[in-house]
Amino acid sequence: MASAPNESPAQSAYDEHEARLTNVEKAVTDLQCNNSLLRQQMASGFAAVQAQFALTEEKLRSEFRDGLHALEQRMTAKIETESQRLESKFSNEIQMLVSRMDRQDSRMDRLDAKIDRLDAKIDQLAKWLIGAQVTTMAFVIGIAVQLFLR
Repeated sequence: MASAPNESPAQSAYDEHEARLTNVEKAVTDLQCNNSLLRQQMASGFAAVQAQFALTEEKLRSEFRDGLHALEQRMTAKIETESQRLESKFSNEIQMLVSRMDRQDSRMDRLDAKIDRLDAKIDQLAKWLIGAQVTTMAFVIGIAVQLFLR
């Protein structure tokens, strides 16, 4: 019986090592499974992050396009408003210039009429002067004839 107790502790140590090896193998297998699960979770997490990045990028692009479109519309409206304002201003300036030109034309027409009246008066004065000269000459000739005949 002495050898039986000796064998039991040897058997027991072997079983203990075997159990520890089994526990280590189980722990390694569990770690490998956990590692595999973590890799899968990491891969799916990266895929989710990439998908989220893609969605965020698309959302930002869409917001940028919408903002750019809104800005283009506002700028177009401002340009049209400014264009209409300038067109109105130019039209008013042109109307004022046309009005001034019409007034100047009217003034020139009045001055032309005045010049024509003055020309007529000058012609009349010239005729009167000629008549006065002829009359004066006739008067002088008449006096000379009277003096000569006396």
